[in-house]
Amino acid sequence: MSGGNEPGFPEGEDMRQRLFDKVCGTFEVRNSKRQKSAFLRWVQEMLREEGIPSRVSIDRCVVKNRNLIIGDLEKAATVVTAHYDTPKAMPFPFATYLDHFWLSLFSQSWGIILALAIPQFLLAYLSVSLFPRYLLLLLTFVLFFFTVNNRHNQNDNSSGVLGVLECALRCKEAGREDIAFVLFDNEEWGLLGSAGFAKKYRKQMKGKWVVNLDCIGAGDDLVLVCNKFTLPKAQSMVWALGKEPPGKRVYARLSKNMLVMSDNANFSANGIMVGAFRKDRFGLKLSRIHRWTDRELDERNIDLVCDLITAHESGKSVKYMEREPKRKIC
Repeated sequence: MSGGNEPGFPEGEDMRQRLFDKVCGTFEVRNSKRQKSAFLRWVQEMLREEGIPSRVSIDRCVVKNRNLIIGDLEKAATVVTAHYDTPKAMPFPFATYLDHFWLSLFSQSWGIILALAIPQFLLAYLSVSLFPRYLLLLLTFVLFFFTVNNRHNQNDNSSGVLGVLECALRCKEAGREDIAFVLFDNEEWGLLGSAGFAKKYRKQMKGKWVVNLDCIGAGDDLVLVCNKFTLPKAQSMVWALGKEPPGKRVYARLSKNMLVMSDNANFSANGIMVGAFRKDRFGLKLSRIHRWTDRELDERNIDLVCDLITAHESGKSVKYMEREPKRKIC
């Protein structure tokens, strides 16, 4: 990639491809304790080789959460975050709409309701006693939520992890210490890792902006989801970006749907979520996640999000060159 003000990876395509191969290949599933430990060891070793400090912080919230802190929290004005854990597999498709709470709730619950209700009606029709029916209900619930790891997690949230790591490498290349990074544990279990981190580092995080990357890999609308407190900051980030690359749109929006939630919710006064959304006739949505269909990751989105963050913090706009759309690596 070219140098200067054109966006690109500081150490070339080979380094980027190695990151993609590891995050989207070797460590694509990060669910069990062993899987997470192997991933964290690799990240720390890679960062150590690049001269970037990192440490694992044990932050309790319900369970022990292992969050990876990259850079210096004390010196940073902005903290860029993403969750590194991956979800269990859902057997039915669903979507989360940016502006439609009830539609999102229906989309996420219809399969569960049918899976739980149909066997119960059938057993009741066959006059099966209550105990086997309750046992089947429990087993169905466990099967849905606790059994099968999702094997493909390109967008949710390998894309956010890649965004964090690439931004960290760019900042190292530029000699910048004004941005720190955190990879959160256990987002999929209720934002537990970021909740423990926010409590433990309350003083250090006071006054810092938190830009959380979640599902940034698939979709042409890069949306900075914010609240009324963080909207001016999000808008200034978009303005600093300058011209959008062909085929992509970047803008800040207030969310009208509480289900569009990620780790930024634990930093509500200063937290912004960046996500890539698709459009359909109902509006902007996150889809194809928590399922085997989560196989798409557009590297242009990783470029764009990193430019969005680094351009604003440096005060320099990015000048995009007209170029062909990049391949989808994963």
